Parts: sequence; structure tokens; C-alpha cells
Amino acid sequence: GLTSVTIPNGVVEIGRGAFANCEWLVVASLPASLQTLKTAGSPFFEGGPGVFRDCHRLSFVVAASHLHGAHDRGIHFANCPLLGPLEEDTPRIRLEALKLQYWS
Repeated sequence: GLTSVTIPNGVVEIGRGAFANCEWLVVASLPASLQTLKTAGSPFFEGGPGVFRDCHRLSFVVAASHLHGAHDRGIHFANCPLLGPLEEDTPRIRLEALKLQYWS
């Protein structure tokens, strides 16, 4: 199954439930261009299941700082028990993400 995903720069929106139930997903890298995660429960986000809901192995997410406030486990990352805080998008963190992608 899918173990990692890197959304390319230029993408501004990820649709509802786009990666929900990806059992093997470990790493996700979100671009600085991303403005909207379409999910329920907030005026910033629109209705539907969380983008990464039920990704039980998801443990590392790289995202630009403007998305860190959107880190709401009850919406975007519900049932992602291994996920810690979002990681700041820096060259060092990108390298860590690549290492995890390689070994996943």
C-alpha cells in the first residue's frame, strides 16, 4: 500500500477524505502553497471526513507553519495514534521525511 505521499508545491487544496483509511501511510509532506484541507468542524475547513482520518501508521507530517494551527486530531487526523506534532518545513526535516519514506 501507499507508505508516503508528497503533495507537490502549487497544490492549494486537498479534498475530503483524500487519504482516509490509508492503512500503510507513514509520512505525508504538505506544500507551503496548501491553503485548504476540506474537512468538517471549522469555518476554515469544509464538510466531510478528515483528509488523513484512520491512517493508523501515520507518524510524520511535514507542513508549512501556517498549517500548524490546523492540526486538529479530531478532524484531520482522527484515529492516527502514532502522529506527533506537525513538523516545520525545513531542509533538515525534509531530509528526515525522505529517510522515513525510504525505510517505510
